[in-house]
Amino acid sequence: MRIFPELTLAAMVAGVGLALWSEVTLYSHWPLLMLALAGCAVAVGLRVLRLPTGPVILAAALLLGFWRGHSGAPLELPIVPEGRATEVAVLITDAPVPVRSGYRFRARVLSADGGPPEADGSIPDDANLLVYALPPPELVDQRSPPHLRYGDTLLVSGRVEHPGPIGDFDYAAWLASRQIAAVMWVQESEFLGAARTARPTAVLHSVRSRLAGALQRGISAPQSALAQALLLGIRGELPEAVKDSFRTAGMSHLLAISGLHVGIVMALSLAAATAAAGRGSPLAVAMAASVVWIYAALSGFDPPVVRASIMGSLALTQIMLGRGMRGVTALLLAATVMVGAQPAILNSLSFQLSFTAMAGVLVGLPLISMLSATIGGSLAASGSAVARWLGYGLTLLIASVVISTFTTVATVPLVAMHFGSIPLMSVPATILAMPAMPLALVGSAATAIVGQLAAPLAVAVGTLTWGPLAWLMWVADATPAVLLPAPWLIPSVAVGWYTGLGTLVALLSAPRVRRTANNWRRGSTWRPSGLARLLVAVAPVAALTVLLFAFQLSGSRADGRLHVYVLDIGQGDAILVVTPDGRQMLVDGGPDPTAILSALGSRLPAGDRKLDVVAATHLDSDHVGGLIGVLDRYDANVVLQSADTPDSVLHPQWRSVLDRRDHSLVTVEQGHRIRLGDHVVLEVLYPPPDGLPAGVEKSTNNLSMVMRLTHGEVSFLLTGDVEQDAERFLVATFGPSLKSDVLKVGHHGSRSSTSSGFVSSVAPESAVISAGRENRYRHPSPDVIGRLEEEVDPDKVFLTARDGTVEFISDGTALWVKTELPQGGLDSTGPYR
Repeated sequence: MRIFPELTLAAMVAGVGLALWSEVTLYSHWPLLMLALAGCAVAVGLRVLRLPTGPVILAAALLLGFWRGHSGAPLELPIVPEGRATEVAVLITDAPVPVRSGYRFRARVLSADGGPPEADGSIPDDANLLVYALPPPELVDQRSPPHLRYGDTLLVSGRVEHPGPIGDFDYAAWLASRQIAAVMWVQESEFLGAARTARPTAVLHSVRSRLAGALQRGISAPQSALAQALLLGIRGELPEAVKDSFRTAGMSHLLAISGLHVGIVMALSLAAATAAAGRGSPLAVAMAASVVWIYAALSGFDPPVVRASIMGSLALTQIMLGRGMRGVTALLLAATVMVGAQPAILNSLSFQLSFTAMAGVLVGLPLISMLSATIGGSLAASGSAVARWLGYGLTLLIASVVISTFTTVATVPLVAMHFGSIPLMSVPATILAMPAMPLALVGSAATAIVGQLAAPLAVAVGTLTWGPLAWLMWVADATPAVLLPAPWLIPSVAVGWYTGLGTLVALLSAPRVRRTANNWRRGSTWRPSGLARLLVAVAPVAALTVLLFAFQLSGSRADGRLHVYVLDIGQGDAILVVTPDGRQMLVDGGPDPTAILSALGSRLPAGDRKLDVVAATHLDSDHVGGLIGVLDRYDANVVLQSADTPDSVLHPQWRSVLDRRDHSLVTVEQGHRIRLGDHVVLEVLYPPPDGLPAGVEKSTNNLSMVMRLTHGEVSFLLTGDVEQDAERFLVATFGPSLKSDVLKVGHHGSRSSTSSGFVSSVAPESAVISAGRENRYRHPSPDVIGRLEEEVDPDKVFLTARDGTVEFISDGTALWVKTELPQGGLDSTGPYR
């Protein structure tokens, strides 16, 4: 019976599933193993007696899987007290992910002594925590980013909590599935040392970090974040907007390294190895397999990557031995190996999606052979070169449509049950995106490798790679979000769905079907030579990415006008100024490096890593948290700062990036003037040279730099976070000369700033408030809005939380405004002066 090996493998996997999902409680799992071994012995005896052994072998396989499922079941999570101040020593057990100015990482508790006196509970040893922490100052001085690394040991103090659900997402259950007992928010941390064990893993994480750093420096954000996700499986820097666009377009599977990525790597490495060692050479096969597994290690051994690597290795072995293996056999063998090594992986959504998608591919392969032979073969038989090329193009389109359709259909129940809806545009979006994937992967790999040797050359390679990455993001953004709610897809429907899919896979793997498909595949269609095939595949995507690159470059070049962008970067301030002759100044960077880097990358030319002026109004995290990330990747001719505040929590990181990247720091004060080109002047109005004046409360907000930007007859007043007592000083010092056409409202619209007298003195024609949507401070204050609307037309009071990025454009006489999100009846076109 040809399908018996597959049934045996399926029985073992099913046994593991029964053990994990049933509520059977066993005091000992060893009797199960004894029964399974006894079944194997009985099968051997029956085989000697020439009696049927099938049922006994299947039962033994089921028992063996049931035993492995119970023996490898995850332990119960320890009870961790929450809400108390706790001090523990922890070991970082994964690669820390940058989150704003700090890091998020998984850590294992090494000791728990209850911490400070007010802490009356402790965390059990070996408990796993999800930790959010700033890096210790001593590490900031010693290391370049990432300051925290795999294997570091820290002494941390803070509060522990058990998070609740986030909307419909059961966050606690997600953490439990990863054996994480609680979340810890660290207030203070101390570096105890780097790990001296698990050296191979530490080296692997170090290599991944260096490759990711090369991508960050070589490719503009947010495309650099996409490159890290595609090549290395690092998704921490992907903006939420990008993740949402890929999700609603049904392209999320492209963000996770999967069989597609491994297949591209294997095909390219096999082609290169064959060219070097000869077709069918064992050395070529071994080289390709090595590259596949090295890539699997660098991408973090995610379940889809391991599955694809096992199946790819089996395929390469078949090439070397000249023997074939059915796809369903390779799929089940990969599942058995992975589930046997780690039974709990069967609960992983990525594991489930990977295997069901591959089952869909196996169902679609015979259909591809049939349609390609019918359509492509008839055109190839005509003898016309045009018809042959048309037939070849149609076979590529058929393969893309069939594979995209069948993988989507195969994963529908899982997608619907976990995300609540089915993206109906997944197939066309994937078809449009697929041609760019090889270029994006190869270009990202080249950028990462070249970046280890020559950073300037990596920028050149990264600029070329920007194109296919931008194409992928454009497809995700342009695809309409057509989501079908699926409340009818309950677990029983899913079971029936996948039973039918498994049956279909088994039927289509029958020898007769395979022979028929092979006959269709042989001699039915014409294919061009390797070089011509490559050019055909690359040319359309290359043309489109060149157009995207030209469009982005034309939109960011100097046009003879002043552009002032008040960027939508969340709860914070970030203002980009582009002068008529193309000089670039950035004032503050908001709280999050990901947000500001993405905003800059979408507005500056691809490959541009230079800023003429960077100004930090003060060192609060919502102003320089993102600016630290900018200064780590961009070259600044000069960095302006008003006053040094060593007690700022981000001061160590601020000083570190200035010293490490050799930026020129200039401390400025009232009276400094900086010429940014013809007719563009930046004047510093505050703080005064002798420190805070009498009557002004000493605070970091009142140490903010206040600047006035002038272009011809048009002026902008940038006020940082100064509060009302500092505003009174400005009014008393400058009087009518404070008048400006645009007021960047102080402190995100807090009631502590923007007094009526100050607004009257400035007398702006327009005001803009930079604040995050639904921020916890409830900025802007209704009182501030009321004060502004007493002096300013309500239609000319802009909020980044409502309007997105607000762009002011001036030729030195007139002033125009554009809003990213023209909502609320705003007129975002035309001059208003």
